[in-house]
Amino acid sequence: MTIVLNIVIILLVLLIAYWWANQGLFSAILHLLCVVVAGAVALAVWEPLTTGLLLRGNAFDDYAWGISLTGVFIITLLILRVTMDKTIPANVALPSWANLTFGFIVGAAAGILTMGMFIIGAGHIPAGKEIMGFQGAARSDRGGKVEELARLWAPVHEWTYDFYGWLSVTSLYPTFNDTPLRHLAPDLHLQAVSLLRDSALDGRGKFSLMPDAATIDRVMWSPDANRYGVQVSFKSLSRDYGGMLTLSASQIRLIAPPSSRSDSREAKTAHPIEWTQYSGTYRFDDVTHYATSQPGQIESTMTFVFDARDISPNIPQYIQIRGTRFRLPRPNTPGWVEVDASQLGSSGTPATQQTQISANAISIQEAVRQTNDIRPVTSSINTKPSGIQVEERYIAGGDGIFTRGGDMIISRNLRLEGILEPTGTRIVQVDVSRGTSLADIYGPVRQQVGEDARPILVDTLGRTYPPIGFIHEMPDGKTRIKVDFERQIQAGDIPVLPSAGTHKLRMLYAVTEGATIVGFKLGDATIGTCNLLVKDPKQ
Repeated sequence: MTIVLNIVIILLVLLIAYWWANQGLFSAILHLLCVVVAGAVALAVWEPLTTGLLLRGNAFDDYAWGISLTGVFIITLLILRVTMDKTIPANVALPSWANLTFGFIVGAAAGILTMGMFIIGAGHIPAGKEIMGFQGAARSDRGGKVEELARLWAPVHEWTYDFYGWLSVTSLYPTFNDTPLRHLAPDLHLQAVSLLRDSALDGRGKFSLMPDAATIDRVMWSPDANRYGVQVSFKSLSRDYGGMLTLSASQIRLIAPPSSRSDSREAKTAHPIEWTQYSGTYRFDDVTHYATSQPGQIESTMTFVFDARDISPNIPQYIQIRGTRFRLPRPNTPGWVEVDASQLGSSGTPATQQTQISANAISIQEAVRQTNDIRPVTSSINTKPSGIQVEERYIAGGDGIFTRGGDMIISRNLRLEGILEPTGTRIVQVDVSRGTSLADIYGPVRQQVGEDARPILVDTLGRTYPPIGFIHEMPDGKTRIKVDFERQIQAGDIPVLPSAGTHKLRMLYAVTEGATIVGFKLGDATIGTCNLLVKDPKQ
């Protein structure tokens, strides 16, 4: 397949060149100018458009980078072409040999830039680690080091990046002197093919990150070890689909531009060599090693360690995670600390703020249970509501209304088994039905804490768990199930139950396996206490 990809790219470039050779040299030059301007505009607005407008924490995020780049390029090129055709309708008479010879060369240049932009855009769309069998740069099987593994016969994406990178520090520098491509997005062609795509689940893992989904806590500089450590806090929106956050070394890099903005040299980059997470410190020395968040936890703090020799003598100014660039604290500022080698690890992780449970609250033990059961709903994957997403016969997300008892006889291979339990977590359900449950979240307590308060579980370590969904049983034989692992359920999402007590509502929680749940709160108010050890039912 890689051979086919190479042949297709070359043929398309030659086809574009042949077309413009037949249109004439003058027309080919005008088209090349349109392509150059369209590419410059697309690259200039790409990052602010994607991070500021398109990344919303939904399923479109992983397509946002690729679609925005190619979309802006195509639209701009179309506008320029129409404008050029209207403004300059006539061609320039030149000898046939000049049109064919030089028109072909100019057309080939336009073809290279066009195909280069499309490959860079396609490289930012999820479709596995490889593009038709081709994997440019990624982690190597030889020790997990990030390196370039293969090259195209005609690396048009690399030539395109080199061209616009050169423009960003030469002809276009007066216009974009604060954001030269070489300084802020070095080796963009490698990011596209295939650093970002080198993710978990054989390249099918999430490879976008909202700017609000992570914050940079501090930069640690260790002169004796000649290493940098960057401590990052990740929110729940950073996690992969319905599960944990997973990051490969390919998806993380330090960017260290030259000290002077007028310096035309390319920024240096470094990928992490090790990381520290909740369970200890590990090395990125194998393609199976990923930095992961603790299952069931809302936020995760990790420290990524980089070899300073990769970027010396430059000072890192940015860290790029899943394509999103974050500015780092500068030396001699509160966010920059000098440490010895031993402090680059877990000692840099701040203590977790503990949530307290009122000792005077009532026991709600009977309202809290560990189960991913969806009864009284019985449904097959073929007759489920269209808004429900299923993974291996378990509900992984969505919002839909089921008819209770609608499918009484269902093949075992088609039956919906329950709510998905992401790796390392178990589903806990809390009956919060109005007027009939000890864990009732309606009435005076809701008026006390306000409508924006969320019902949360608390474990023995003071860690909190927000709801990831609910099961709402209505008296008309309908049951609504809503599940959202990425955003969790907001207060406004929780159904308002009538006071008659005819509706039943169970809140759903994904709790870290091994945790002991000791309390249930609505905002700051403690609803009740319990003692539930969350464990594998087979144990």
